[in-house]
Formats: sequence, C-alpha cells, structure tokens
Amino acid sequence: DFNISVSPNPAYDILKIRITKENVSGLQFWLSDINGKLIIRKNIESDETVISVNQLKAGFYILVIKEGRRELKTFKIIIQ
Repeated sequence: DFNISVSPNPAYDILKIRITKENVSGLQFWLSDINGKLIIRKNIESDETVISVNQLKAGFYILVIKEGRRELKTFKIIIQ
C-alpha cells in the first residue's frame, strides 16, 4: 500500500505531488479546471513531482492521480 499527498493547498506557484511507492511507472496526473477542461496531463516519473501552476488563473482545480484508466486519488486544489 502507498500514500499520495499534494502540497501546498492553496498553491501559488508550484504544487508538489508526493507518492510513497517504489515503482511509480504507469502513474499519471491530470489537472483540470472546475468545469472539467483538461489543462495538464503528464506521466509521474519519480516519488516527487513538481507542477508549475503560476501561469494558471486563480480558482479551483481538480487533480487526479491515475494508474491506467483507474483513478487512485482525487484532490480539490485552490490556486491563488
């Protein structure tokens, strides 16, 4: 079993995804706006992933961690 955390929330310029799993192969993150429009989708390549969010408008976003088609965890994110 493993843990997934995201910080800081609210975020200003960066968002960090931390995963306590030895092999993160096959994991992705999807960042969407509150209306469901996909903004960023990338593969997770290490136990700590940094996302630059300083170009995003302030508001609410949804961050989903996925393994294939399976959603592992969903976070509501505030960008300020």
